[in-house]
Amino acid sequence: MRIQDYQCSAYKNNSGSGLIEVAVGFMFFMVIVLTFLDLQLVLHGATLNDAIARDAARAASAGPPGKLIESKDRVLANNDAPFKRASSVVNSRRTTLSSPFEIADSIDVTETVEPPIPSELFGGPVMGTVTVRTTILIHPRFILGFLKIKTIPLTASKSFPYSWVIKSDMDGKSRNTHQ
Repeated sequence: MRIQDYQCSAYKNNSGSGLIEVAVGFMFFMVIVLTFLDLQLVLHGATLNDAIARDAARAASAGPPGKLIESKDRVLANNDAPFKRASSVVNSRRTTLSSPFEIADSIDVTETVEPPIPSELFGGPVMGTVTVRTTILIHPRFILGFLKIKTIPLTASKSFPYSWVIKSDMDGKSRNTHQ
């Protein structure tokens, strides 16, 4: 009978120490989970920015270069055709982003046009590449935000070869509208 009394008295100890241990353990667990969510947000932002840069570079390379002159890493202006194509892709993706992500206003587009430049008489492929550089600003919501890290900028750069051919003007009529 004494053994039963001892076992029952052990279960009747209601000091609350078990509840405190669970609460402290839960707090540490939540810090780990929230830190994991912030890091996942940064990883998702990096992947998203990489996809935006890739799509913008692909669009910029799918047409005529900015100028049909030999150039190496020439920075394109806002009125150049490849810049407009890349900018339209970036702007279309800007409207679909959720609140912790923001695409920076400026993008960098450079092109390299390699010799030989095809003549308008005979035509031929334009050789070169277009590089688009985009920046995404990530606004962490949980632990990193609590640690005063308000914005994390990530930059991605992607290059694509040109896929444009100058048509031949052998019949005497100029079919190329690009100069």
